[in-house]
Amino acid sequence: NGAMVGLNATANYLTVIGGQVYLNSALTVQAGSAYFSGLAAQGAITIQAGANATLDNVMWTAGKINNTGNLILSKTIQYAGDFYYYATSTSASLSATGSVTATDGSIFHFSGQGNAEGSYNNGTVSVEGSFATSADVNVDGVLQIAGGALATAKGNIKTTKDIIVTKSGMLIAAINSTAMNISTNANLVVNASSQVVVQGSLSVASTTQLGAQSTLIVAKGYATSTALAMDAASKYVVTVFSNTTSRVLNVINNARLSGSLEVDIDASFTFGVGQTQTVMTYGAHAGTFATFSIKRDPDSVNYGTKSATVTRGTESSSSGMESDAFVPQLAILPIAFLAYFF
Repeated sequence: NGAMVGLNATANYLTVIGGQVYLNSALTVQAGSAYFSGLAAQGAITIQAGANATLDNVMWTAGKINNTGNLILSKTIQYAGDFYYYATSTSASLSATGSVTATDGSIFHFSGQGNAEGSYNNGTVSVEGSFATSADVNVDGVLQIAGGALATAKGNIKTTKDIIVTKSGMLIAAINSTAMNISTNANLVVNASSQVVVQGSLSVASTTQLGAQSTLIVAKGYATSTALAMDAASKYVVTVFSNTTSRVLNVINNARLSGSLEVDIDASFTFGVGQTQTVMTYGAHAGTFATFSIKRDPDSVNYGTKSATVTRGTESSSSGMESDAFVPQLAILPIAFLAYFF
């Protein structure tokens, strides 16, 4: 359909550029590298060991990717159907380095090696660009956001292994206040100036690990973790909006506290003088927050046997600056990316 296909046998490199190329049947990349631009995919792609395939400016409507090598989603990828990625080797990888967009009702599924149900996997999905979706993202393995941003307006994110947010990466749950769920059967690891924003729900089966310069923001969401470990340079941000303990971080076992606490009092809620509000629950705790700041007249942070609370005094606290705006770091995202959710 007006496309140009070039094959360099010496370099073992296949390039498809321009026009519209339709993939309606199986395609195998046996060795070297393959680069596809302007591709409408409805068939299967198999990437064998030692080979690489790059998809750039692709509309995916059906089909599966069986991978022993490496797949890179570069620049602009759109999918309206189901995007299935099967890692058939422990060394297989998928990396989203550009912009990936999914329409409502579709699904991105990274599944396990040699198992159609994807019950086990050692591969990694790495998001280095922007991944904007209103669909589900299911990862039977490790999901890593390394310097990019993964955000969804509706769908759920589920992983069987760790979620790792690093290199100033962002994991955003329901930026437009639409409920969305993040769950992992392992650890949530946040480090290297990265953020996790929860307005839907967060469920961590093992430990939430907040590393240096990292931030966990619970903004009217439901967050549960079996354990919590905070670095001295990490931050926990929570919005208090009613007399409830459900929409804060609930740590089932031990919470190792450190770093800083920031509390926002929702405008619809009256935080009366002398009133106490819960900002975190836990089975037990070790340590305290080194600093805290609250939007409206805090007096103290109190550490009980099962929860941490804040009490409003009669004057502004000297323990930290007042916080009139939360989640300001969202401004680092491109306007076009943020516009997807509004």
